[in-house]
Amino acid sequence: MLVWLPAYHRFPALEIDQESAAADSPLLHVTADDAPTLLLAGVQDELVPISHSRNIQAALEEAGVANQLIEFKDAGHGFTGQDAQRAIAATVDWFEQHIGKPAP
Repeated sequence: MLVWLPAYHRFPALEIDQESAAADSPLLHVTADDAPTLLLAGVQDELVPISHSRNIQAALEEAGVANQLIEFKDAGHGFTGQDAQRAIAATVDWFEQHIGKPAP
């Protein structure tokens, strides 16, 4: 979720052929029994365009899977500062909503 290491400045999946990419694409394998899904995406992400998150959200919606897409207007591939705090809070809220709060 919070990425800033050099490994996240390249995308190894770009090195696979189109047939393999299509076969492995999560977008093409969404089904109604998928787990509730939280998507956190930077609108300025140059590595994974925001359209990817919007497309997977549309597929989740079509399949009836509970989901939420939170877009970070000024973020790229990873979150810092207030965006990081917002992402963490959203993730905790999501898990509490879908799994439950931890026992005291």
